[in-house]
Amino acid sequence: MAGMVDDFLKGYTDHLKATGAKSLYHYRSHARIFLRWLASKNLPLATLTAQQLNDYLCYRKASGLGAHTLKNDLDKLRHFLRYGRQQGLISRDPTVDVSRRWLTVPGGYTDAHN
Repeated sequence: MAGMVDDFLKGYTDHLKATGAKSLYHYRSHARIFLRWLASKNLPLATLTAQQLNDYLCYRKASGLGAHTLKNDLDKLRHFLRYGRQQGLISRDPTVDVSRRWLTVPGGYTDAHN
């Protein structure tokens, strides 16, 4: 499993380089932290839900991170998970059900898909 995650992260890094993404290190770092959290919970990326993504953001908030950092986390994860969907690793992007304003929305969800 670790090899598959490493291969996926390498592919994601190559994708970031090809698209000229700024802050390559930060995109990759957010993805790695998220994948480690998934592994610690024994949650597969392929079946990730909005609730699990919200749980991750709450975990990050509980570790003392500020609102700006948490919104940055979500933005980076949106990018990462969209790449995963393009690669066929997930069938649905769960970030569409998590509000960018999740810190102020009870439960973190939105019907507006913003």
